[in-house]
Formats: sequence, C-alpha cells, structure tokens
Amino acid sequence: IVSILQIKLAATEAELFGYKATHSVEAHDTLLRGIALYFEFTQKSIHESLMLLTKAAQIDPNYVAVQPWLARVTLYPWIMAWDTKSPALDIALSHAQRAIELDPRSPYALSILGWVQLWRHQGDEAISNCRRAVMLDPNNSEAHLFLSLSLASSGLGQEALYNSEKAKRF
Repeated sequence: IVSILQIKLAATEAELFGYKATHSVEAHDTLLRGIALYFEFTQKSIHESLMLLTKAAQIDPNYVAVQPWLARVTLYPWIMAWDTKSPALDIALSHAQRAIELDPRSPYALSILGWVQLWRHQGDEAISNCRRAVMLDPNNSEAHLFLSLSLASSGLGQEALYNSEKAKRF
C-alpha cells in the first residue's frame, strides 16, 4: 500500500516512529491472523497462533513486529501452566532479544522484553525496559500495562497503580 501510494518518510520521521515493517503482504497477513488467534486465549488458539507467527517469521526473518509476538505467545502456555516443562522462558527471551536487535527503539519489543524478564525474575531489567518503552511511546497502553506489572511485582504499588490507570485510559 505504501509503495502504491508512494508515501515516503524522511529518515527522521521513520526513526521517530521506530517501526520497521515488512514488504511482504503474506508475512503481515500471517502475523495479523496469529494475533487474532492469540486473543481467543484457548490452548488450541494459542498453539495455532504460534504456528502462524512462526510461519510469518520464516517468510520475513527481519520483520520486527513478529518477534515480540512470538515471545508473548511462546510464554503464554507456560504462564497458564499448560506446559511448564518446555524451555518457554528461554525461547521467549530469545525472540524478545531478536526484536530488540532488529529495532532497539520499538516500544512493543521493549515492553515484551520487560514482560519476559519479569517472568524470569529479572525485576530491575524488566522495569528498565518497560520504562524505556513508555518513554518512547507515552500513549501505548500495553507499554503502561507491562510497566505496571513489573512495578507491582517489585513492590512499587503506587507507581504500578498509576501506570495501570493510564493503560486503562488508553
């Protein structure tokens, strides 16, 4: 669509958005279908979501948006205690770190890295990455949500509540 409309961002605008998309319609469509399945929150839909996200990553290994979603969906069965024996924490961390390698300024990638670090009992790192995500995109509800969770788990309830309320407003 961007190439058809011939929209061009200046380098400074592209950096401001901090988002590196894909040129593959198939990868993007596969990502969106995977995200939709994730939000059904069933064991079957999470498994199908993971398969689609893995396919999207194979189609375009440098598509930044896929990696944090892979981290999130990989970790979900472990969090829900559906699969506590898998190396989900390590795999999720690997996807989150790959997203940061691809785009160190991606608020979503930083938020998910923080969320993964929270589950790995790396509270200070989780808070730091989530704070950075909020700083880069102060209107991002999920960045505030993940920051709130990280703060709450570290005993910083007042600040956690503030960020939780902000997430709800957004």
